[in-house]
Amino acid sequence: MKSIQWLLLITCGLTSTAALSQNDLCDYYQPQCATKFDQFSKAAKQLDLQVKNKELSNLEAAQKVVALSDSLYPKDVLFASINKQNLVIAQFAERYHLSESQIRELDNSATDTFRQALLERFAVMKAAQEVGQFYSQYQAPQQYQPPQQNPANNAAIATLLNGIGKAFTNSFGQSITPPPRICNYYGGTSYCF
Repeated sequence: MKSIQWLLLITCGLTSTAALSQNDLCDYYQPQCATKFDQFSKAAKQLDLQVKNKELSNLEAAQKVVALSDSLYPKDVLFASINKQNLVIAQFAERYHLSESQIRELDNSATDTFRQALLERFAVMKAAQEVGQFYSQYQAPQQYQPPQQNPANNAAIATLLNGIGKAFTNSFGQSITPPPRICNYYGGTSYCF
C-alpha cells in the first residue's frame, strides 16, 4: 500500500512539475529556488535574532514573517498556513501572557505536522526532478534519431510506383481504363466490339 501511495505522490509531483514553469515553481517554498529560499532563511534568522535580543516581540516578528512569506511565496498555501498559525500562536500567547516554555510547547506541537509536510514536499519534488531528468535523458536520444527504414516497405512502394509509371507509359494519350464493351445479341450469338 505504501508503494502505491509513493507512486501516486511521485506521479502527482511529475505532473505538477511538468505543468509548472520554473517561475511558478519558485512561487512555492522550495530549496530548488535558491535565491528566494536563501532570502527567506536570512530574513527569518534576522527576525529570530531580533526576538532573542528583545528588539521585537514574538507577535511583531510573526507578522513580519507572514508578510515576507506572502510576498516571496504568494501561491504557497501550506507555507502561508504555517506562518499564519505561528502568528495566531503569538497573538494567543500575548493575550493570555503565556510563558516562553508554553509558547515553545504550543509552537512545537502545532508545527510538527507542517514540518513533516514540507519535508515530504521537498522529497517528492526532488524525486520528481530526478525522474524527470532520467526520463528526459532516456527520451533525448530517441527524439533525434531518424526513423528506421524497412527494406520490404521500400521495395513494395517502389514496385507500386513502377507499376503506376508503366501504366501511364503504356497508355500515353489514352484512358487508363479500358473502353466500354458494346455487345449486341442476335439469336444465340453475341457480337462485341
